[in-house]
Amino acid sequence: MNRISPRIDFAFKLIFEQHTDILMGLINAIVSEKDQVTAIEVRNPFNLKSRVKDKLSILDIKAQSVEGTWYTIEMQINDHFEYLKRRLYYWAKVYADQLKKSQEYSSLNKVISIHLLNYNMDTTSGSYHHVYRIRNDESHEVLTDMLELHYVELKKVPEDMTQIKTTLDRWVALLAKGEDYTSATLPKELGSDELVKKAMTIFETIYLSDEEWDVYEARLKWFRDEASILQKKEVTAIKKGEAIGLKKGEAIGLKKGEAIGLKKGRSEGEAIGLEKGEALGLKKAKEDMVLKLHKTGMANHQIATMTGLSIEAVEQHINTRL
Repeated sequence: MNRISPRIDFAFKLIFEQHTDILMGLINAIVSEKDQVTAIEVRNPFNLKSRVKDKLSILDIKAQSVEGTWYTIEMQINDHFEYLKRRLYYWAKVYADQLKKSQEYSSLNKVISIHLLNYNMDTTSGSYHHVYRIRNDESHEVLTDMLELHYVELKKVPEDMTQIKTTLDRWVALLAKGEDYTSATLPKELGSDELVKKAMTIFETIYLSDEEWDVYEARLKWFRDEASILQKKEVTAIKKGEAIGLKKGEAIGLKKGEAIGLKKGRSEGEAIGLEKGEALGLKKAKEDMVLKLHKTGMANHQIATMTGLSIEAVEQHINTRL
């Protein structure tokens, strides 16, 4: 028998919107005590014919509880298409679409968005459940509870089943590895929850028509292709980053090296020039003194003593200038 993965959005939507008891079980494991669901109605049931060829369609579940709260639940297998911005847009759309013509703002109900991610969104935290609300930066006071976003990272499920402690732990472990289990091999830590155990049975026994199976496999192939493309882009970005870093490093090194060389050359040149200039100036002064002393009738050996030059140098200079 072919096994399906609950992480493929088509399978997730098909299963959880048909079985609202396990949908409520999943929601209640994620949201706070005050937002627990007692009854729920799916508001965007899947239409196979309208979605069969639309690979980019958003297969989320939109449901409303009897208490009036709206819930949007989506399985996201890849991190692409500006997912965070897109989900905020869909939250805003569900919130705004509540208000019909002539209705008051007071009729607006809370919208909770739940995102089940098959990748790690927050690499700095070991926690897999992240809740976002609108808060004051200084006091951290919540401005309103009308907006609430939940992100659940399935990749962070504990490998050690002894670490499975909460109801949400059990649901996350089931969604992360559901296709690897059967009802008979389901770990006791997961099977201790009746709704989780029922969900496993549904994953194992669900029947898909030929058309539904085609859609499932098309979505599975598309997600795999997208994952491959993303991986290639990441590798290319890393390689490009290394190349840019190397090139920039070489350029900086060369520029710095040239600057140091130029500075050193200039410094050495100035020193040599100064030293040479001073030497030439001193030599000329001594030569001028030789001529002056010679004209007074002083003997060459006396001039050599006075100027510090050798007798040969004195005689050569006198013979050259006269």
